Amino acid sequence: MIIALISDVHGNLEALTAVMKDIKDNSAAEKVVFLGDAVGYGANPNEVLAIIDSECEIKLMGNHDYSALGLLDVEDFNSYARDAIVYTTAVLDSTAIATLSSFRLTAETESIQFVHATPDNPSAWNYCLTIHEAEKQFRSFEKRICFLGHSHKPIVYGHTFAGETYVIRPEEIKLEPESRYIVNIGSVGQPRDGNPRSCYVLYDSDNDTLTYRRIAYDLAAAQAKMAAAKLPDFLIERLSSGK
Repeated sequence: MIIALISDVHGNLEALTAVMKDIKDNSAAEKVVFLGDAVGYGANPNEVLAIIDSECEIKLMGNHDYSALGLLDVEDFNSYARDAIVYTTAVLDSTAIATLSSFRLTAETESIQFVHATPDNPSAWNYCLTIHEAEKQFRSFEKRICFLGHSHKPIVYGHTFAGETYVIRPEEIKLEPESRYIVNIGSVGQPRDGNPRSCYVLYDSDNDTLTYRRIAYDLAAAQAKMAAAKLPDFLIERLSSGK
């Protein structure tokens, strides 16, 4: 089975539309999994939630989603993110709120753990960005693979049965049978690895491979919508640099 995994759309309709088209046109994915943060930063939270609800089999909650529902204090965010959440909560319609409220914190299959932030404490919204943190997280779940998002930075950590943790370049990866993995799938709507193109992952369980896909989208249209919504210039400009 091939699974497409997307995360951190953040209200960016143009990015999500481009990624969903790529999944349908250029992959044999049998299902799509969403790992959280549908809203925040971008101008189209309602439209994004409608697509995620109709296209994704598994739908997880991110910290921005939590905040938009009033479950996380907006003061926990920086000023730009706070402004975006204020905008998001003002424009979310009742259908979108119901959709967002149905999202879960975690999900799993026989061999896979899905979470937005970290498996040890999903609602603490911590990051896994170092080998030291990855070693800690490997001790907190039993599945072979943990897919996550949150940092907007694609990265893969492997962990051998001998106890060695290592970093793998996020491109096309053949998984090793003697290793377990933490896979950050990157961000659809706001990449932060210096590449402004949307990022998502295809996991082929039959061939045991991960493939990172980078997709260009109508960035100017997304930025124009954000400007019309009077979202912070910083959030608009950072889309161009992928930072």
